[in-house]
Amino acid sequence: MPTADWEEMQRLQCNLSGIALGDYSHATDECRMLNNKIEAAMHDIDVYNIYGPCWGVNASENATNWNPSRTDLFGKTNFNGKEEEYRKFMTAAEYTPWMFQGRKALRDDLDKYGIPRCVYALPAAEQLNSDTVRAQLNIKNNQTWRMCATDQSDFDYTISPKASQWAYEDLRWSTRMLHYSGDMDASVPTIGTERWINALGWETTKPWSVYTLADKQVAGYYQQFAGGLSLATVHGAGHMVPQDQRERAYYILFNWVFERGEFAQPSPPTPPSATQPDVVNEEPDFMQS
Repeated sequence: MPTADWEEMQRLQCNLSGIALGDYSHATDECRMLNNKIEAAMHDIDVYNIYGPCWGVNASENATNWNPSRTDLFGKTNFNGKEEEYRKFMTAAEYTPWMFQGRKALRDDLDKYGIPRCVYALPAAEQLNSDTVRAQLNIKNNQTWRMCATDQSDFDYTISPKASQWAYEDLRWSTRMLHYSGDMDASVPTIGTERWINALGWETTKPWSVYTLADKQVAGYYQQFAGGLSLATVHGAGHMVPQDQRERAYYILFNWVFERGEFAQPSPPTPPSATQPDVVNEEPDFMQS
């Protein structure tokens, strides 16, 4: 993004909150145009890992690992003598719908397949629809594996403005909770996670601290909150933390589950006193979270 555009957004004090859910009431026309320029500048950047390679069907020729042969959207498999078709990719609007609510102009920018830029999911689809793999996993041979829910799925994905924040509020003081976030994820960025957690108004019992593995390099940071919540960042990981940083993801989960090392926390959490302040019911910034 050109520095001049960023400085102009700062000068205009652009408020883009709500755009992710189709609410443009806070953004002026000038700010919306600048936001569209940001989106255009990120054309060959993987929003799920901003430092990762740009794979995929509709990555431009300037992107890393671009391959024009990856242009088939559908694959075919055979179940019980009947040919079935499956999607090799899902659209960005389907995979992360909150990023595209009310953004018709951006959806139209996608290529004719609507494939999310830089995301390459073909091997997973072909592997999980393979007769050999399905037999090895004892999967009944009567359904097609798809990356996301579709019209053929048995369940619906319902978007809620409050996302999963309500679950953390309900589980407080009764269940230990861990929320981890890759610091290279631009789809559900760490800064957005921090903002909605801070909006809860929960007391910090462990301030931000660094954690390292055997190599003594910074693996990420973590903090803890009264009520049983731990928040950990994973350095070098995007949206798919275990995919990008397996060792660090394992370290966090293993030590948190068994309450070891940095991630040890009283279990169950200590209940609040009668003077415990109520949760701050502040709406999070959906543009960031």
